[in-house]
Parts: sequence; structure tokens; C-alpha cells
Amino acid sequence: MASYKGHCQEVCGLKWSGSGQRRASGGNDSLVHIWDRSSSTQHTSAAKALAWCPFQSNLLASGGGEEDRKIKFWNTQTGACLNSVDTGSSQSQAAGDETLSLQGKPLIDN
Repeated sequence: MASYKGHCQEVCGLKWSGSGQRRASGGNDSLVHIWDRSSSTQHTSAAKALAWCPFQSNLLASGGGEEDRKIKFWNTQTGACLNSVDTGSSQSQAAGDETLSLQGKPLIDN
């Protein structure tokens, strides 16, 4: 068992990458942490929904809470936000593959 310190408020979501080598956590502190590089990225409200891309290992989608209402797409190697989509509502559950593509077409070009 391992213990990680990074969030200053409760953790709302935790997802393992497809390879099992990295973990992403989202919290009420509005941060998303990637635990193999100790990097974090920010939403403007609680980051509650997380989904690793099944076909691109360095791509993570995160969904914000009531104030943020965005799904953000992150390059987990660089920490760069690749795209941000305002959904108009809070994201409490990532939609897996559907979060990362629309009818088989990626929402981002990388």
C-alpha cells in the first residue's frame, strides 16, 4: 500500500491508466494530479470525473463541478490542456470512451 499527498481537500475521483503505471486523482481542491510525475492541473471547481483515453496512453479527460462545467483534455506527459469543452452542467461521472470521442471521432487533435 502507498500513501500520496497532494490534495488539500477530499479526493472525488481516482482512475488507473490502461497500462496500470499511472494514476489520476481529482479533488474538491479543483486539482487533477497525475501520480507518476507529481504534476497537477487545475479546474475552477471540484474535479470529479476522470477518464484515461483507451487508445492514447498520455491523454486524460477530467470533468469539473458546478462552477466549472467543463471537460478538459490533458497531455499527461507535458501537463498541457489540449482542449476544454463547456458542457453546461456539472460532470460527476466520466463517460469513458464516450468522453474522449464522438461517434469515433476524437474531440482533440494531438
